[in-house]
Amino acid sequence: MGGLGRGEPHELHLCTTCLIGGPPLVDADAARAAACREIETGPQQDDPQFQAWRGAAPGEPRMVHDPRGQPAYWLVPVQNQGSNVGAVRVLASGQAAASIAYRAGSDLLALSPNQILEQAGSALAEHRGERAGAVLLVHDGPPGREAWRVEVLRDDRVLRWIFVTPGGIYDRATGNAWHEQGIRGQ
Repeated sequence: MGGLGRGEPHELHLCTTCLIGGPPLVDADAARAAACREIETGPQQDDPQFQAWRGAAPGEPRMVHDPRGQPAYWLVPVQNQGSNVGAVRVLASGQAAASIAYRAGSDLLALSPNQILEQAGSALAEHRGERAGAVLLVHDGPPGREAWRVEVLRDDRVLRWIFVTPGGIYDRATGNAWHEQGIRGQ
């Protein structure tokens, strides 16, 4: 508890992305249940940006990892009439942390593996022996900055990462979480 200079105690929440020593990550069913509660009682009740959530249901929860590949939290798509209209971010504890309304073209979870690899391929230097490696859904930096991380390999060593989002791609050296070496729009 902290006063924050207002004379009243407030809970302070630290955003952590590493589960080592923290609460165990809830399973996919618990994440879906948290998303269902958020869909039923969430922002669509009075926020026009969430109109598409009316009558929606949770889809298949997707595990989001930190850039090192460790599980961090769940992203549960909100589906209406066969389309993803948003998502609910569910923390390791099972608490819904954010409701997201997708706009046209912003659905990260709609990217197919082929689309991800095709976009990443534009940043590979194949003439130098680079090739795409493993693909993983991650948050690159703070939670909410979700992207598909594609390993760039040469001689079976990871050289760098390419991050693919609906808005474009960027790449950087491994382990350098907030310094982007290049940004390429679509």
